[in-house]
Amino acid sequence: MIETKELPSVTGRNPITEMGPIEDVSVNEAQLTTLLRALKRLKGSSEVRINTDSGYIKQGVEHLNERREAGWVNSRGQEVKFSPIWQQIGEILNQQESVSVAYEPINEYSSWMEAETEREKIRLESKKR
Repeated sequence: MIETKELPSVTGRNPITEMGPIEDVSVNEAQLTTLLRALKRLKGSSEVRINTDSGYIKQGVEHLNERREAGWVNSRGQEVKFSPIWQQIGEILNQQESVSVAYEPINEYSSWMEAETEREKIRLESKKR
């Protein structure tokens, strides 16, 4: 399950706060679904920058046109996994002024910081009781 956090928008309006849980799916499908939900919030054409720690998302977005041209079939002749979701993502991204992907894999420090933040959250919640 993925829990979303409140993410402020670039303009300061309409933060993403309610995306809901994604259950009983693979990590890749959950990441794709989350990306699609975020992209569906776009109004009109924009300069889109996708920040991700997922190599799967990075590679997928970078090769969307190739996959579309190949009829959503991979090099082994099999249908691209999660192609209906990828197709929707591709349709939205094709309507944008520009699209870039910023890839930063999770590193030791960011993992430590995330764990420390979670520990502090639990500590503060236990104090409230």
